[in-house]
Amino acid sequence: MARTELSTYSAGAGNGYIAEENSSAVVMATNQFSAIEAMARVENMNTNTKLVPRWYGDSPAVVAEGGTIAEATSYNDSIVLTARKWASILHISEEDLNDSFLDVLNRFKTSWATNWARRFDNACLGVVGAANGTTIPYESVYQKLTAGGGTITPTAGAVTFAQLNSIVAAVEAKPFFDPSKMAFIAHPTFAQNLRGLVDNQNRPILQDPLGSTSATLFGYPVKYSFGAQKTTVATAGGGIDAGSDGNKLLIFGNTDMLINGKRSTVESQVSRDAKFDTDGVLLKIRARRAFRVADGDAFAILEKTAS
Repeated sequence: MARTELSTYSAGAGNGYIAEENSSAVVMATNQFSAIEAMARVENMNTNTKLVPRWYGDSPAVVAEGGTIAEATSYNDSIVLTARKWASILHISEEDLNDSFLDVLNRFKTSWATNWARRFDNACLGVVGAANGTTIPYESVYQKLTAGGGTITPTAGAVTFAQLNSIVAAVEAKPFFDPSKMAFIAHPTFAQNLRGLVDNQNRPILQDPLGSTSATLFGYPVKYSFGAQKTTVATAGGGIDAGSDGNKLLIFGNTDMLINGKRSTVESQVSRDAKFDTDGVLLKIRARRAFRVADGDAFAILEKTAS
């Protein structure tokens, strides 16, 4: 049976998927619920794998007039980005489409994008274990710090000013500290703790927590993400849907060291044929993304091990 596409692509004129525009409600939902989508450095990908060059070398030295300029010792390597496909098929009743076709589809796509944003963040931030390309699609920030001996501080109770100060200081002491790129990514369960923290003059540590702009902590922006949670897998069953499985995380670091490889934006395809006998419509949605942590020294984590 030939596939019937309910899209602007005719047979043979494209891959049958409609890509979401940057201003669409679907893309806005991914930016709202995903810290990686909103804050990480973007690398556009035209193939499933891409090499991102990384260079660092010795600092320059003062040279006397007429003196010999020494060559710096440089170190060149590359970070390999491998795109993984996130996809699912949603079943929609044909009757629901009769009156407002586009509105119904957009509602389903926005809901999918919201759920995907949380899982994508979890895969990038909190999944523990070596990447396997499926249940653990990427090496997360938590795994990177675990393997490299990075700073992961347990709370063992309520979050304190000293604990926040210590993880910030740990990153500030490393060469990847850049005040213009630093940010906090925290699970929403940290919000109450942060709002309640005050200095010795009873001034809130979290600045403008209810204002029109994003809240800041020590002058750095705070982005909340349900994906900032320690789990064992990023796929269904990982626990973030229920919101209770695994320790919650607060991550501080240089967002430029979070590399979000975009192979394709959120895109969708519709078909009636598979559900012709039940008056149903199938909506297939996917996004292809790669992710790498450029260097673990750019981050520190506060792990909520107790309330």
